[in-house]
Amino acid sequence: ETENVDALTDVVNAAVQLAIQSLVREKKKVVLFPGGTARLTNEDCSPDTSVTWMWDTYSQVAGAVKPLAKPGSKWFFLAADYAFGHSLQKDGAEIIQAQGAEVVGAVRHPFSTSDFSSFLLQAQNSPANFIAFANAGSDSTTSIRQAAEFGVQSSGKKTVALFLTLHNVKSLGLQAAAGTQLTESFYWNADEGTRRWSARYSAAVGNGGKPSISHAGVYSATRHYLKSVVAARSKDAKVVTAKMREIPIKDDIVRNASLRPDGRMVHDTYLLEVKKPNQSTSDWDLYNVLQVIPGSQVFRPITESSCPALKKTG
Repeated sequence: ETENVDALTDVVNAAVQLAIQSLVREKKKVVLFPGGTARLTNEDCSPDTSVTWMWDTYSQVAGAVKPLAKPGSKWFFLAADYAFGHSLQKDGAEIIQAQGAEVVGAVRHPFSTSDFSSFLLQAQNSPANFIAFANAGSDSTTSIRQAAEFGVQSSGKKTVALFLTLHNVKSLGLQAAAGTQLTESFYWNADEGTRRWSARYSAAVGNGGKPSISHAGVYSATRHYLKSVVAARSKDAKVVTAKMREIPIKDDIVRNASLRPDGRMVHDTYLLEVKKPNQSTSDWDLYNVLQVIPGSQVFRPITESSCPALKKTG
């Protein structure tokens, strides 16, 4: 209010996102979330004042699980024992069962666990074909590193990370992360457009690094917002978000993108596999792109949405 702000972005913490969602609704401003909890476009939606751009917790699960959960396949969850991990496990199990696959076991670990040996042994001794890591941050990197030390993949099981990022993999190293499958809705080396934009990013930052999904999401969402302000000739939140849904979304970052009435931007995403060290040709050449997945298969269908704004509009 004191600085006459029209829009906010680069908000990634789930608790802060939900607080900001309420604030911008009250103040009639706009917030551009690069990604976040699925609640932002579901039960807590506010499509006249907010959009969620690259990913959400539901799409992270669906993008990793749907292409792999073939009928008859068996899954084991290693999940963080708090709301975030519970949500990943619940969504994953529902998708797996809907596709005729089976969840054969699960174990939950405390937040910030340093020793995953007992949890990994349970997973390794199960009949599962896939072990899904429903955790994030240091829990995700530590559990994947220790899974490699235990030889989980060499025992014939595939590891699937439901929330792992490019920079997580970089810090882990290919020796530890190789073979892990995951989903991201942006990868710098996905196609000519992403490589072109990422080269501009690297030149601007000047440290030789590559952009994360959040870097890409903030840029893409902000660019589309500014184009919509110009096209609408207005900064009014409701007018601008309506224009954001109306005009095409086109840049070097996203493909086949559109903004839904619930505030969810839908676009292609990627099933990825971490490369083996001998497959990588440069410092940031970390993934094999296994599959490009249409957004309609990854994001929660709008027909299943509990967004109150959709009910108001009929």
